[in-house]
Amino acid sequence: MDRRYRIETLTEELMRERVQDILALEEVFYRQFGMSYSHEVWTEKHFLHPLPGKWELSKIAFDQDDKVIGFWVSSYQDKEELRGHRAGVHPDWRGAGILRALFAANYADGKRLGFVYVSGTTSVANPASLPAWLALGYRILSGAELEAFKDRRGRTHDRIEGDQIVSPEGYRNYALRREIE
Repeated sequence: MDRRYRIETLTEELMRERVQDILALEEVFYRQFGMSYSHEVWTEKHFLHPLPGKWELSKIAFDQDDKVIGFWVSSYQDKEELRGHRAGVHPDWRGAGILRALFAANYADGKRLGFVYVSGTTSVANPASLPAWLALGYRILSGAELEAFKDRRGRTHDRIEGDQIVSPEGYRNYALRREIE
């Protein structure tokens, strides 16, 4: 198999053109991981919803045949935190450096724009996710940092148990952060 790929900025125009391909990739993730991928199923509305910086910061990966093989959706809430919302790589392409390349492109944009750190969450129930984020240099937040993360994200109905944020429905997530150097 030819392992060439390219990373592009996921502009609003490109998102509109390729949203069905991205949704198809989401289906692959749900077939593989079920609700441990994410308790919130994203629809076309979620992917097309405008957020600050989304169309400049989000990234998409294509194989040599122009097939969508990965994506990283980001935005920001303030000029300190670059916020990851959704990311994934097709199972056939895992281990080929796609997630790392998507992250590197996103990180470079964050550095260029003066952000202090990148952050996101991942489901405790997804066994493949946490090691991938930790390998990218993220760390699990706890204590006062986790409290501040929860407050900044407006997760007023969630509670904290140890190093996890727990929703009222019982979904457990790690909050992750990496400083931009």
